[in-house]
Amino acid sequence: MTVHLSRLVYTLLNKEVPCDFFDYKKEKLREAFSKIIKAKIIHTHFSNKIVRLLTTFLFRCMNKKVIITFHGKYSFNSFFDVMTLKFSSCNLVLNDYSYRNALKKINSRNKVQLISAFIPPMESEYELSNKINELLCLKINEKDIIACTNAHNYVLDENGNDLYGIDFLLNIFVTIPNSCLLISDPSGKLKEQYSAFASSDNILFISEPHSFVEIIKKSNVFIRATTSDGDSLSVKEALYLNTKVIASDCVDRPEGCFIYVNSSKESFLDCLYENKNRMPVFIQNSADQVMELYKTIH
Repeated sequence: MTVHLSRLVYTLLNKEVPCDFFDYKKEKLREAFSKIIKAKIIHTHFSNKIVRLLTTFLFRCMNKKVIITFHGKYSFNSFFDVMTLKFSSCNLVLNDYSYRNALKKINSRNKVQLISAFIPPMESEYELSNKINELLCLKINEKDIIACTNAHNYVLDENGNDLYGIDFLLNIFVTIPNSCLLISDPSGKLKEQYSAFASSDNILFISEPHSFVEIIKKSNVFIRATTSDGDSLSVKEALYLNTKVIASDCVDRPEGCFIYVNSSKESFLDCLYENKNRMPVFIQNSADQVMELYKTIH
C-alpha cells in the first residue's frame, strides 16, 4: 500500500493535479486538520476498519467528498465495512471478489468501482546499491533459475500460516539444483525468522532497503506465494516488466500469470518448469482512472 500511495502522489504532482498527503502515524493532527479544511475531496487508504468508518463519517459531516480504497480481499461482512460503503461518496476495490461482495451490500455501481492498484514504477525506483548488485551478479552468473519474491514483514494469516508463503518457497528451492531464490526483505524480519536457510547457496535474503523493481528485472521469474491476497502490486509490476509470474490461486489473478494450487509443491513445480510463452499483457495505469474519478466526483 505504501508503494501505491507514493506512486499515486508522485503521478498527481507530476500531472499538476493539486493534492496533499497526510500520514496520521507520522504527522501532527493539527497539520492534518489544516489540510482537511482546504480539501474538497478526501481519498483515504486506512486499513483499520474502525478508523476508516469514523473518519468517513466525520469528513462527510464536514461536507467533503470521500473516496475509500479498500486494499485487500473483502467479504464486506463486517458492520464497519458495510457502513463505510454506505457513508462514503465512492469506494474503490481491487479485485473481483471484493467488487462482487461490495455490490451485494450496496446495489450501486456508481458507488463501487473496480480499479487496479498498479501504477508504473517511478524513475527513482530503478536503482540498486553496488553491494546488492555485486551479490546478484554472482548468483546470476552461476545459477540457471533466478526467482524472486518479496514481503515487508513476517506475517501469519488467520489460520496461523505464513501469509507470504516464504516457508513454502524456502523448502522447495533448497532442493532445486542450479537455482536461487532472491527474497526481498527490507525489514530484515524474514532473514531473522528463517535464519536456518540463510546459509543455503540457493537462498539470498536482501535484508536492507532496496528497489524491488530492479530485483524483478534481474530475475527469470517472480513468485507470489501468498495464502491470501488483494490486487498484488508486485504481480502487476512483474507482468509490466515482462517477467514470468507464478502465483497461488488464493485470489483471482491477472491474465498472463502461471497459477498453481495454493501450498501444492507439485503444482508449483509444474508452473516453474512450464516453458510455454505467454503473450505480453497490457497492465493499465490505475492513476489515470483515479484522476478521472476525481474529475467526475466534484
